[in-house]
Amino acid sequence: MDMDRVRIADVITTEYSDFLSFCSASGKIFISELTNVDFVAFRTSSGQSRDYIKSIRTMLDNPIVVATTEVDAIQKGSESEKNELQGAFSGAGKYLALKDQSTPSKTESTSWIQPNEQPVKNLEVALDETSCSDRKNATENETADRTTEEIVVTSTGTETTASSSTGPSDDNEYTLAYLFDVKPSWFEDIGIIALNLGVRPTNCLNSAKIRTIAEVLARTTNELKSIKNMGVKSVNEIVQKVKDYVSDPANFDVATISDVSNHTPKHERIELDPAFKSALEAMLMGDEYSTDGFSDNQMGHFEKLKDASETVGEDICFEAYLNPEYALTICNALMEFATPYIQYRNAMNEAVQKIGNLPDSMRQLKAMPFIRAYSATAGEKLSYLLSECSDDTTVERIPLLYEKLRKEENMAVLTSDTNKFLGWLNFDVFTLISSISANIRSILAGRNERAIEIFALRSKGETLEAVGSLYGVTRERIRQIESKVHRTFWNVYEKQKYDLIMLVYALRKGDNVLHFDELKNTVGDEFAAVLWACIKHNQEHEHYYYSKTLDAIVVKTDDAENMSEAALLSTIDALLTTLPDVMLASEKESTIAELAEKNSIPKEALNSVFDSIYQQSENFLHRGRLTVVFMCEYVLKNRFQAGFKIADDFEADRFRQYMVELFGTCAKSITTRAIDADVGRLGVLCDRGKYIHPDYLVVDPSVIDTINDYIEASPRSLIPYGELFDALKEKFDGTQITNRFLLQGALKKYGCRFSTGRDFVRKTKSVTFVDELESFVSDRGIVHKSEIFAEFTSLGEAGLGQVVSRSANVFSIDNGYYIHAEQFDIQPEDYEMLRGYLSEACKEIPVNIRSVYDAVAEQFPEFMYRNDFEDRNKLFAALNYMFREEFSFSRPYIAKLGVNDISNRSVILQHIEDYDSIEIEELIDICDENGIHYVAPAYLCQMIAPDFIRVNRTTLMRRELTGITDEVIEQANSIIRDLLEVNGYIVGSKVNDFLWYPQIDIDWTEFLLENLIVQSKKINVVYMFGDPLQHPNAIYVAEEFGKDTFDSFLIKILTEEVHKGSFTSKVEMRDWLREEGMIEAKLPNFLESAKYFYVNETGVHCTGE
Repeated sequence: MDMDRVRIADVITTEYSDFLSFCSASGKIFISELTNVDFVAFRTSSGQSRDYIKSIRTMLDNPIVVATTEVDAIQKGSESEKNELQGAFSGAGKYLALKDQSTPSKTESTSWIQPNEQPVKNLEVALDETSCSDRKNATENETADRTTEEIVVTSTGTETTASSSTGPSDDNEYTLAYLFDVKPSWFEDIGIIALNLGVRPTNCLNSAKIRTIAEVLARTTNELKSIKNMGVKSVNEIVQKVKDYVSDPANFDVATISDVSNHTPKHERIELDPAFKSALEAMLMGDEYSTDGFSDNQMGHFEKLKDASETVGEDICFEAYLNPEYALTICNALMEFATPYIQYRNAMNEAVQKIGNLPDSMRQLKAMPFIRAYSATAGEKLSYLLSECSDDTTVERIPLLYEKLRKEENMAVLTSDTNKFLGWLNFDVFTLISSISANIRSILAGRNERAIEIFALRSKGETLEAVGSLYGVTRERIRQIESKVHRTFWNVYEKQKYDLIMLVYALRKGDNVLHFDELKNTVGDEFAAVLWACIKHNQEHEHYYYSKTLDAIVVKTDDAENMSEAALLSTIDALLTTLPDVMLASEKESTIAELAEKNSIPKEALNSVFDSIYQQSENFLHRGRLTVVFMCEYVLKNRFQAGFKIADDFEADRFRQYMVELFGTCAKSITTRAIDADVGRLGVLCDRGKYIHPDYLVVDPSVIDTINDYIEASPRSLIPYGELFDALKEKFDGTQITNRFLLQGALKKYGCRFSTGRDFVRKTKSVTFVDELESFVSDRGIVHKSEIFAEFTSLGEAGLGQVVSRSANVFSIDNGYYIHAEQFDIQPEDYEMLRGYLSEACKEIPVNIRSVYDAVAEQFPEFMYRNDFEDRNKLFAALNYMFREEFSFSRPYIAKLGVNDISNRSVILQHIEDYDSIEIEELIDICDENGIHYVAPAYLCQMIAPDFIRVNRTTLMRRELTGITDEVIEQANSIIRDLLEVNGYIVGSKVNDFLWYPQIDIDWTEFLLENLIVQSKKINVVYMFGDPLQHPNAIYVAEEFGKDTFDSFLIKILTEEVHKGSFTSKVEMRDWLREEGMIEAKLPNFLESAKYFYVNETGVHCTGE
């Protein structure tokens, strides 16, 4: 089929009428007239899908041949012809005609698409793809030896020659500017800090004095590698960061963008032959395409066009391809949008450059103090910058704040003011000092040379009197001259661009309390003295003042009125009163810092006043004296969480050691009694005599209400804690109240509606437990203790005895019974007759109730009968009730009032007071005659030791008459110890050799030795069976038998003898024990059995072996 004569309308059905209309409007009649561009134009203008377009092409069913007639008409024809033909295409949208290179003329070079004619994808692509010979001129030194042949830009962004050249072919020999197709001059004001390089490449560039990106661009990669310490990794990082930076359109200012956009390239061209056009259009259509046969130049540009399509979208690329004017419109819109951002980047780059010119030490300092210092002299508050800076923002990070400034309407003004501030930072303190000093000297020089000398002397602390004497003038004249110099100083100082005090404040990272030494360290000794003297003379300044209290210059960081010295000290005093009187020294720093930050108070000022108020004792700071109460409470809470037991010397020593550790040696002198008293007041009971800190006892208020409700409902006026705990025990399940002591502690901490005492809760303040007991016993007359315990469940034997001893009406009688005084029938005349008898009976020695009972029964039978005194104890109770204010009663004795020691021992000693020695039998008779009760005669002998000691079997003698001293007793103990080392035991009755015992005034006997050894309690003793009056029954034993009874002792020594084979029968065992003096006749019953030892034909053996 001749495609030249096939009409489009003959092939396409009415279903695709929109395509037919497009072809009619475009002047396309025959199929042969259609090109890929037509399909692209139709799809772009109609918005149809690719599948729709493919359906049309399938219907056409023949290859598409590129027509050149219309293109040539546009490129070569007259202007009118171009307009006419372009008008015909208006329905499809205008597009740029591309010359077909299939038949180039001799006079015409191959067609080119210049960069400014290409569709512009966006600002970034425009900057990245735009190139020109002018930019190559910027790297002329690197490219002078290159040929004039075309340069192909590779897809990686580097450049290579399309054919061989006379210059170098290795990219390492080209500068980065050449490789990235940029001018170094575009980046000559931008420091390398903008690249955000790592530490090593940054240090290497700095060491090579490469400060700007322009200087980096002017180097080749080989030159970068040659820098000392620069490794391949660092070079790669630099190359990549530079490429990223110069590829970002945001990093170009307006002038640079204009330079790039207006440049017309002379060497870089895209060769558009039919194959390139066909592949490009297919790529834009999303169809398959082939790049076979492309030159390196074409391949590089095709890849860039492909990247652009993927970046900005195919639809925009289609439209830009068809309509260059549309591309320019997009470019202009993007430029309008980007201009503020470019201005922002310019400002930020300027800021980075200014900061890059500062010393490293300056860049690391806090920014906020410098902003305040700048505001103090420049008159520009930079409020916005202050609000955006945190306390940790350093000077080098200020450019990072520009991102926020960018969003402000007056961004240009804000960034301009900020950059002025950054320029202001470039100062030298000593240059400033020299300037001020020179100005002052020039003003004073021709008028009064002495003024400077006088001022220098006064600055060094010389008195007015001393300086006046030196110059032969009065004190007043010196003062006038000094004042004149002060005025001159301030006139010069306040005209400076920099306030040195504010600079020192900033250089010291915002230290707003400056002492003289700190000022001197920054500005030098001489000028520091001058500056210090002038500020002390003119104490109040707009931005700082001299504080006499702190002896320092205080920089104001808040409202001037509120930050005056008086206001500052007042504020500090008020703040410090909110602190506790005692605090841990470790908490000081954080406490001061928090107060300073919250109240805008100089931390150093707070520290100074704090130190004048608080003093330190070891780990604590305290205002005033450190009280014992505080120390006890702290130790109880923090070292005795499980509780502290009072009246315990070991616990008290531990407690005191903690106090010394925490509070210093001042706690050493605190007595155990004081510790116990304070702990008892501060703590709450948790066990018998044991206290914990109240914070460790937590009880729900409802539980306390339950306790109070129970007390209120009880008919009793006084309720012991034990009884209360028992009654509510189930209510306390799951709480910390696990005993009656914790119950008492809980009521102490949380409060009780009623009066609480040591042992009871009282509903009536005046009532006592004695009252409760008396009432109970009164109701019953005579009551057994079991009934009392049933009623008063918290009461025990000891507690009952204590309560009864305090009662005037309840008395113990016999067998656990108690009687109330109401049971006695006592008449007034009874007092007189019984008083006379008792006075006589106990006039010399306390009288025993045994004797009293017999005498009263004989002398006052009616009294006895009337009260039915059947036993001595009931009589004793009645006499105690009647005469407790007149005589001393300690059952079974009655003595004169005031006699404190009323015991069997004291009574016996009083009875034998006139004896030097006494027979044991006579002593027994005395006791029996006077009703003195004793358990056994041997116990009676021990009772009156050591006043009387047993010297032989029958006699007791006063110790002072025997010649026995403590030294004698110790020697006797030593002899026994030596003997025990040999045998392990000594039977006291078998000791009869006293040759080596010390000399005394009487003869040594086994009874005397036993008495001394037993009373000294330094030797372990086992007592054997037998009559102690007839022979000593003590066996002195070594430590190994120290805890044995007589039975266990015998088993041990007999076991040893059995192992030796000492016995063939138990008869032999008995005889051996007799010989040793441990038994008198037969074996003890426990040895007769086979429980411990048994006998067989081979002898005696240990049972179980």
